[in-house]
Amino acid sequence: MKRILLAGSAAAALMAMAAPASAQFVVSMRGDMEFTAGYIDRQQDTGLRDSEFANRFRVDIRADAKADNGLQYGVRLRLRALTNSSAAGGATVDYDRALAYASLPQFGRIDVGTIPGYSDGTFNTMWEYDQCQTSGGWDCAGNGGWQDFVSSNNANTNTDVSNKLPGTNVYNTLSRQGNATRFVYSTPVFNGFSASASYAPRVDSSGTDVNLVATTGIQDVYEIGALYDNKFGDIRFRVNGSYIGGSNPKLTSSSPANGYYSVQQYNAAIRVDYQGFAIGGGYVNDGKCTSNSCTAKQTSAGYFKADDHTVWNINAQYATGPLNQANTIVFGGGFLQARDSGTATVPGSRRLNDWQVAANYIIAPGLSQVFEYDYFTARSEGVSSSSVITKDEGSVFLLRTNLSF
Repeated sequence: MKRILLAGSAAAALMAMAAPASAQFVVSMRGDMEFTAGYIDRQQDTGLRDSEFANRFRVDIRADAKADNGLQYGVRLRLRALTNSSAAGGATVDYDRALAYASLPQFGRIDVGTIPGYSDGTFNTMWEYDQCQTSGGWDCAGNGGWQDFVSSNNANTNTDVSNKLPGTNVYNTLSRQGNATRFVYSTPVFNGFSASASYAPRVDSSGTDVNLVATTGIQDVYEIGALYDNKFGDIRFRVNGSYIGGSNPKLTSSSPANGYYSVQQYNAAIRVDYQGFAIGGGYVNDGKCTSNSCTAKQTSAGYFKADDHTVWNINAQYATGPLNQANTIVFGGGFLQARDSGTATVPGSRRLNDWQVAANYIIAPGLSQVFEYDYFTARSEGVSSSSVITKDEGSVFLLRTNLSF
């Protein structure tokens, strides 16, 4: 009943802010393209190449209108060129945004449709020195970031730690933000403060999909978050945080006797800018859940005690000029550490460290060239054997071209 009421409230709110049918829509298109060339020198490289290319292409289509009473409303669709590891010609296109919105300055904004949660857009404050690194610790994961060059598809299959870089168990902690069908409300900005709340019945269902299965997948995911963004003279100060909760599958005869760990995630980030300099960092505690499921308390191998999955990072950068001006160079670097408690089959703390330096040269507005170097170490306390390798380390060199239009 609560879910029905929530869905009805969203529809009622949109209807209450409805504008005259004669309003004119303005259709626009934006997008971005990233091309990355990578070279990898790592310890566990059996059967692997040492170089590869990757690219990401996205097109953002919008139709926006504004009524005489100040109501802004419209729709948005973002298309993506998908990963293709099959034969030539097998590439496809999907979408990760398909939503409608309505906004009034004194009321706030409502979004409904396929959209990620609050943290995906607000917590992940971008660091401009490599156009990918964020306060949440992401670095274009899944889109040509350094982790993709050492991830599970590109690692020795016996390597317990490298198979999880970025992986859902060690690195990618914002999976609860998945592009699911959800309702999002955002408040107006009051003296630099704003807040948001969202709800998704399932994080693995979007678009026209209707998934009523109650025994699998993370469900009834909600998030509340807040942001403070203000300037004091030449100093810009940003701090934000959020909490995510949700329910686990109902127990069945095949489920662990003691159930699953609950969905709990905490995010926090801070950044301070002053005359071209910036410093900040972030922290994520993902509890004992990974990807679209939570760790089982009881398995066929016995009781598995999972520690919290955490990621923290610090970053700093310096820009020689305005970020939209030709010939500006942004120098920066950071450190990230991620850890979890392994798996039920290979228990033991796993830890990833990454040291990163990069420079972003602004060739022209919307066009830049990034030079990036990462050194990573990955260790697992799990038992090493002929079938399980518990350590890896190496260097990743990236040359990335960014074009935004």
